[in-house]
Amino acid sequence: MIKKENGFTLIELLIVIVVLGILVSIAVPGLTGVKKRADLAVVKSDLHNIMHSLELYYLDNESYPVQSTASSLSAVAEDLDDLKLKKSAENYQYQTDSASESSGADKYLVYYETEDSKFYYTSTEEASVAGPAETAPAI
Repeated sequence: MIKKENGFTLIELLIVIVVLGILVSIAVPGLTGVKKRADLAVVKSDLHNIMHSLELYYLDNESYPVQSTASSLSAVAEDLDDLKLKKSAENYQYQTDSASESSGADKYLVYYETEDSKFYYTSTEEASVAGPAETAPAI
């Protein structure tokens, strides 16, 4: 009697490897750019949260926190209640139209620059998140 051995033949293993290779080649192109899109979604969400925090600050103080030159949002972040950011406040630039603490600011601009030099921003003029823009927005 011939005894039959259990196991897979070389041909069967090669077919499985080829099928897996085809499946991977279909899936990988669909996943390219996912991290970039996710990062942009985080930035847009953060800008939206910053906008709401600034509007709440305005309702309480009748002006926006003053910062006459564009610099990091972290300088005024501690003044904003309920500001929840996924990225650090250091990543966002904030500027207002006034340099005087006593008069306060009536307009603001907050923007974020991506790695490929695109700008996403929100301001009193936009009242929503805008971008991408090729150049840095100005107040």
